[in-house]
Amino acid sequence: MNSRQVCALLIGILIFVLTALFPPVNSVQTMTVVNESSGTEETQEVRSEFHGYAFYSSLNQTPDGHEYRVAKMMLAAEWLLLLIVVGNFMRAFRDKPSLPKAPIFHRP
Repeated sequence: MNSRQVCALLIGILIFVLTALFPPVNSVQTMTVVNESSGTEETQEVRSEFHGYAFYSSLNQTPDGHEYRVAKMMLAAEWLLLLIVVGNFMRAFRDKPSLPKAPIFHRP
C-alpha cells in the first residue's frame, strides 16, 4: 500500500470508531401494561422516533417511560457506506503502472 492508501484507511478507521462512539439513536416511549388474563406485565412501545446522535455511554440516562436505543439499521447502513467509500478510495489511490517512454524515432 502506498501512503495515500494508508491515509485513506486510517481516516476510515477513525470515522468507524467515531460512528461507534456516537451512534444514531431512537427515542422510544414505552408503557407497561398488566395482562388481565395472566397477570403478567408486558412492555409495549408507544412511539419511536429518530433522536439524533448521542454518546454511547449516555444512553442509559433516561426519564421515566422514555428509552434511548441505538438505531441498528441506520448504523449498519453507515458502516456499509463507509466500507464502500473507503474501498473506492483505496482502489482510486493505487499505484498505476507506468510504461517506459519509447522514443518516437529510432536511430539507425
